[in-house]
Amino acid sequence: LMTLVGSRVQFADGATGVATPQLSWASSDPDPADVLSHDVYLGTAFSTGGQQWLPTCAGGDSPGARWGAVAGYGETGDRLVVFGGETPEGRADTDVLVLENASGSGGPPEWRRIPVPEGPGRLAWASGGYDPVGNRLVLFGGCGGSCDAPSGETWVLEGADGTAGD
Repeated sequence: LMTLVGSRVQFADGATGVATPQLSWASSDPDPADVLSHDVYLGTAFSTGGQQWLPTCAGGDSPGARWGAVAGYGETGDRLVVFGGETPEGRADTDVLVLENASGSGGPPEWRRIPVPEGPGRLAWASGGYDPVGNRLVLFGGCGGSCDAPSGETWVLEGADGTAGD
């Protein structure tokens, strides 16, 4: 149970030269063995605008609707790397799909399809992630088709974002 003592004051975003607010509260826990802690963050970058979803219309070779894909984001290159997943038609891609300028901050987002031969084949529901430092996409498990026989294989795709060529 936590009770805020005093009144709440809200300053305009980016306000400067305002008096430092005093924060105080009282808290208690019916279980004396519990340790109570309180984190308070004050800084200059606070915004009451919060987060918001922004729709984007990416050009290029769109991967279309799918679920069960493995995806990872590389912040430095602003690329979203996607592999596999099942489409409404019940098939999965064997290509790697890269969304260039994924955040839209470096230009309009654009999908690029990168054919990768001799990989794990059509795969959905794999676990995995993207290593942006090593530019590798790592996959484990998943299945193809009806998922009657899930895979126990691990795959590592070097040069996953396609910047080193196909």
